[in-house]
Amino acid sequence: RCEDEVFGPVASDPAVCRLIKALARDVEAVERAVNRARRAVRQRVWALAGQDAPTAGISAERPLVVDIDATLAASTPRKGAAPTFKKGLGYHPLTAWTDHGPGGAGACAVIMLRPGNAGSSTAADHVEVIGRALEQAGLGPRPGRKVLVRIDGAGGTKATIEALTRRRVSHSVGLRLPDHTPQVYATIPEAA
Repeated sequence: RCEDEVFGPVASDPAVCRLIKALARDVEAVERAVNRARRAVRQRVWALAGQDAPTAGISAERPLVVDIDATLAASTPRKGAAPTFKKGLGYHPLTAWTDHGPGGAGACAVIMLRPGNAGSSTAADHVEVIGRALEQAGLGPRPGRKVLVRIDGAGGTKATIEALTRRRVSHSVGLRLPDHTPQVYATIPEAA
């Protein structure tokens, strides 16, 4: 409210509360509408970016990289918050990020809010986030090898791998090994 010249007139608190209550009546419909709007804006911005867009010139040799990962978000007791595997309370959102190459920082394509006790390896959540990320990129449901989906070991479920295979995307599933891994193996005695 104190920056009218930047943001323009702002709705009153009661008007905002009425809007939130109205939107809360059908959260799924609101989420679908927001996702459609985000996709339209993202695709318009990427079209205006031309050769600087993340999807410009992508191919099997230079794919669009989509990183999938979960994180913990601590919270005070609120609806949807639950105990986490690290003994805290909060949420365990699963996210998807599109990489803008070596010169870019990437952009968030999807955040799926989940309770703190949501499983790290929940295949249904991974499959949904991958689908929503591909939808946001505007490359169709089966974009092929011009997309590389990277997931840590939590995404290594049979159902998630099968979904990636059906979409025909390149994928990398696993954990990053420590830099000193060769030295670790060098100290293990060979079996007799």
